[in-house]
Amino acid sequence: MLLMPDETSQETVTAETRWRQLVETTRTAGTGIASHPPDSLPSSLDDRRDSEELIDTVKSSLWGLLDAPQASGPAELDSDEQERLRTTALEGTVALEQLQANMAQEFEAREQLQREIREARHALTIMQAELVGTRAEERQARYLANHDHLTGLANRAYFHDHLTQALSANALLRQGVAVIYIDLDDFKPVNDTYGHAAGDVLLRIVASRLTHVLRAQDVVSRLGGDEFACLLKDIETREQVNRLAVKLRESVGAPCKIGPHLVRVDASIGIAFHGAGEADAADLLLKADMAMYRAKRDGVGIAFFDESPDD
Repeated sequence: MLLMPDETSQETVTAETRWRQLVETTRTAGTGIASHPPDSLPSSLDDRRDSEELIDTVKSSLWGLLDAPQASGPAELDSDEQERLRTTALEGTVALEQLQANMAQEFEAREQLQREIREARHALTIMQAELVGTRAEERQARYLANHDHLTGLANRAYFHDHLTQALSANALLRQGVAVIYIDLDDFKPVNDTYGHAAGDVLLRIVASRLTHVLRAQDVVSRLGGDEFACLLKDIETREQVNRLAVKLRESVGAPCKIGPHLVRVDASIGIAFHGAGEADAADLLLKADMAMYRAKRDGVGIAFFDESPDD
């Protein structure tokens, strides 16, 4: 702000008053800026640059006032007025410099906070991905521990656990439980004639057929080799089990195509049925196994375990 010779003394006083108001404003801003929350400051680089340019412009005007030659003419200020004006301009410049320094600190603090937030979010994303991966690995590990890797059916241990739970529930609910033990007849010739890869395909086909015949609440397991077991829950009569066993044997015995070859195997099935009361899972599975060997020995296809010397 430069004073021209034709300005009146009133205009000069008004100018000085404006400068004093500016000084008070900048002093207040300069001392209070550090206590303002970061959200009260411009957050973008453009806003920061605009703020610094504005302050630099005002500072340049104040320094120009300090360096300006004394005005002359009727509106010339006396020495005391000139000194007051220079003091006011100097105080305003100092206050602006303090304000600029405080704002720079606040901008740096904001940018550091934003960097830390970005880093924390990145670390959280990595942790979440690792956690998801760990849970997926745990689920995969549990699945592999409980299922046959070739057919995807429950393995022997998993079947035993389910059978134990079913027998415990049966003791309370008085609902029948049956175990069907299945052994494939003439499976070895398929392996010997067409190779183990063909035998694996056949086992997967049999597993799929068994699953489709049984109900949703039943459990199908591959015990090992060419032996399978089925756990039937909520069974009321032996006849009900026998009907399911017939369907299972018919499904397994249907021809299937493996590559260019048409293959057919039969099944020997043993059944152990338990009505009300307590029972042991291993004992019931053993009885079904014994009945299966009797069905194979006698060539009857399906046999129930009965408490007799032959069994």
